[in-house]
Amino acid sequence: MKNVMKQNKLLLSAVIIFSSLLIPASSILAQEPANTSAQNVRARLEESAENRCNLITTRVDTLVARYDNNKNRHINNYNRIKDRTQTLAARLQSKGYDTKEVGTNLQTLDTYIKNISQDYTKFVSALRESKEMACGQSEGAYRAKLQEARDYLKDVRESALETRNFVQTTLRPSIQELRDQKPTKS
Repeated sequence: MKNVMKQNKLLLSAVIIFSSLLIPASSILAQEPANTSAQNVRARLEESAENRCNLITTRVDTLVARYDNNKNRHINNYNRIKDRTQTLAARLQSKGYDTKEVGTNLQTLDTYIKNISQDYTKFVSALRESKEMACGQSEGAYRAKLQEARDYLKDVRESALETRNFVQTTLRPSIQELRDQKPTKS
């Protein structure tokens, strides 16, 4: 019985010593996953920020391309109107029609075309500048530049509306008035 008791005491002592060695090891092992999970969270946050940055950059590039196409389309359309009207005015002037009013309106149209072009350029450059700020640490500056771009877009839309109204309410009627004129024989 003494042997059994000694064996039990020895076994109990071994279990106590072994468990005392495991407790600090288990606490160390438990801390490592916590550090690893914090590192994983940081890595996921950085990856998410990078993905967001790439998404914003792609969207801004798409907007820039779209508005560059719109600019070219608007400018080409109005230049085509101007060229066709100049050709018509020159032909009618050679036949003896008075085309001074149309000539003055064409100069005004040219000014409107330049204004649209300048407004589009300001808008697109502000968008490009906002793209550069999107990935940095300057969230406030990015939002301010984006708001500036929106303000320029309003200017672009107003210029386009003014130009369209000018063509419809001033240039077109002045061309139609030429139909009612009698050519002067020189």
